[in-house]
Amino acid sequence: GRLADRKVKVHDRAREILSDPSSSPNPLHSTLLRLFSNESSVRLVTTNLDRHFTSAAQTLFDGRLPEIYSAPALPLGSSFDGIVYLHGNVEKPSERMVLTDADFGRAYLTQGWATRFLQQLFAEYVVLFVGYSHRDIVMDYLARGLPPETHYPRRFALKAPGHDEEWIYRGINPISYPKGSDDDPHAPLRVALCEWAEETR
Repeated sequence: GRLADRKVKVHDRAREILSDPSSSPNPLHSTLLRLFSNESSVRLVTTNLDRHFTSAAQTLFDGRLPEIYSAPALPLGSSFDGIVYLHGNVEKPSERMVLTDADFGRAYLTQGWATRFLQQLFAEYVVLFVGYSHRDIVMDYLARGLPPETHYPRRFALKAPGHDEEWIYRGINPISYPKGSDDDPHAPLRVALCEWAEETR
């Protein structure tokens, strides 16, 4: 936010970096999408701004894409299928991306479109967090303010060992995977998701 206040074109610069044509999806993007049987059954929400999930879906589903939504034009959280770029993405105008504290304040507080979407999502669906730290202050308040019926066993998080109490405090059921080697601590997560994808297919 301070950079934006100094007239640095934060959004344009971020978009340029995240649009790097040499950057491509990693195996985890495809593995998460393989949990769904076809492009019509995908229901995935990401705060990433790159288009890697879209690219991976196009490859996985032979050119057929699920519905793609990008903030702030979001579907109803209680009734949607597709890929939701909750904080916007590089394919849309850069000023729509949620990057600065002011963007975050609009998305979750003053305009509240991200909050409305997530409240409906958590009320309607069982949710699994993958690779999400859940350390944003507004998300913490949102998690604590959800009604009791959206807590156990409706929200889960795949996570590295330790700090279970932080997730439990937010009403989220932690599922720990063993730590991998120092150079690849999340390798067991990838193995588990690959096996899960095989089982669902």
